[in-house]
Amino acid sequence: MCTVLDEVEERGKEIGKEIGKEIGKEIGKEIGKEIGMLRALRGLMGTIKCSGEKAMELLGIPEEEKKKYREKLNS
Repeated sequence: MCTVLDEVEERGKEIGKEIGKEIGKEIGKEIGKEIGMLRALRGLMGTIKCSGEKAMELLGIPEEEKKKYREKLNS
């Protein structure tokens, strides 16, 4: 026999799964964006033989994101 607490617990699990899926999607999108940008940066750097800074400028990467990409390019 189900009690109200069992129903609340079950609904909580369902909500937790839904939230987890949404968070996972957002994280996946962000990681995909970073990977794509790094590929574009490295491609520019190789194709036109420019520095990482110049490649970021050409791709219009915002100043507040440049540190993140500098670190990833140097690792």
